[in-house]
Amino acid sequence: MIQRILPVFLILLSVFISCKDTNSTETNNNIDPTILSADSTASVTPTTVTVYAWVDKLRMRSEPDTKSEIVAEIPEGGAMTFLDEKSDFTQQITLRGKAYDEPWLKVKTTEGKTGWVYGGGVKFYEPKVAALPTPYDRCMDYLKRRRVSQSNKCIAEIERKQLSKDRQYVKKTKDGALEFSLLNGQKKQLDDSAIEEVTAQQSYFYRYYVPKMGLFVVAVDGAATDSYRLINDKSGKETMIWGFPVVAPDFKKLVSYRGDLKNDPERNGLQIYGYTDQGLELIWEKKMDRYEPIIVKWLDVEEAEVMVLPKSTTGNLKLRVAKLHKDEAGEWMLDI
Repeated sequence: MIQRILPVFLILLSVFISCKDTNSTETNNNIDPTILSADSTASVTPTTVTVYAWVDKLRMRSEPDTKSEIVAEIPEGGAMTFLDEKSDFTQQITLRGKAYDEPWLKVKTTEGKTGWVYGGGVKFYEPKVAALPTPYDRCMDYLKRRRVSQSNKCIAEIERKQLSKDRQYVKKTKDGALEFSLLNGQKKQLDDSAIEEVTAQQSYFYRYYVPKMGLFVVAVDGAATDSYRLINDKSGKETMIWGFPVVAPDFKKLVSYRGDLKNDPERNGLQIYGYTDQGLELIWEKKMDRYEPIIVKWLDVEEAEVMVLPKSTTGNLKLRVAKLHKDEAGEWMLDI
């Protein structure tokens, strides 16, 4: 009996094992082959590194050398892709009054131009850039390091360029006066011919022209004090302001700033002038008794960055960044 049952049992066992193997094979065949191929051929995507120019008109050159061909000039804040290649040497170059010893970096602009820029002229984070730069921004940067003589030299150089650029509207006479050709066809001259006292005589320096606001900017330097004037390009009307004016991006207002706690604390601070129904008027003023404003940059139409120097600073600079903006009620305020 056992001899008859044993062959049958062996046949059934064979069939069972065969079915199990078949099911196992079918299960493996159902695995998505793309998963296996993805694991076996996976590649790491290189990270794109973006660098930003922190000086205006940063020169991109064909080779890592100051004498090579200029491929492009990158504006301040301009973004570039770092191509993961740098020079095997460093070079000493002075930028904005500070000496750097950096290599050259190979980069690509957003327009597709490829070349080399000096490493000291870029940052690996996006800098806050003035929404509407003035011609004198580079000169004001010297003041952050108390390099007054370099700042004055820079200002004189830019003034010559601005006089040449706007020569159809303004010229400097041999005796140092400024003569304006107004849009109404009349002439207006700024000089000290009407001032009899020698101690009260003043010198006038042209700064720049803002056609969209209809204003010429003039610096006035006197024996006792100094100030700025805004000259209407049509009527010649003069508006006295505390200090250097920086125009907002909407061309509807400007901020005037002056840092002089030692000699003129009553005019140390900020003013905002804007156009109203009555014309150009003072709409906000802030006297500062603990800080001197050094540089102002508009970031947008309702916010400006103000670099200030604490009154107690001696020796090493301890600059702080203040924020000029509107509060919820629409009033201007300064946060330090």
